[in-house]
Amino acid sequence: MKEEQIILKGLQQGSEQAYKDLFTAYFSDLVLYANHFIKNQAAAEDIVQDFFITLWFEKKFSNIENGLESYLYRSLHNTCLNHLRNEHLRMEARESILADELYELDFRIASLDSSDPNRLFSEEIVEIVNRTLGELPEKTRKREGRRNSAGCR
Repeated sequence: MKEEQIILKGLQQGSEQAYKDLFTAYFSDLVLYANHFIKNQAAAEDIVQDFFITLWFEKKFSNIENGLESYLYRSLHNTCLNHLRNEHLRMEARESILADELYELDFRIASLDSSDPNRLFSEEIVEIVNRTLGELPEKTRKREGRRNSAGCR
């Protein structure tokens, strides 16, 4: 009996040693396989470790008909595909957030570009002067009004 068949038989019987043998026999090759798709060694190792944990807890070894190795590679292939799809969704969400932030930044830049601080403050100053003149006694106000109309400020 081949090693693969011995491990599978042990897994189907719930043998912890068979699971350890499976991990020892396939971990490195499965990491290489996952890294081929993921392009990140650390992420590939994490994915394969999670894959083995899921494999142990789900114990779907009785469903394996076409050989243990092909089952492992096909299952890991699907796991990597799901990982990449999830990563794609995360990147799209990040891009959407960045697009919103960029739009807000463009709006603030446009607001600053279109405002003239001198005009803004000069309008404020004119309003303060007019309010202050309105509070002065009438004689003083007339005198100040003549000075302002004569060009003296």
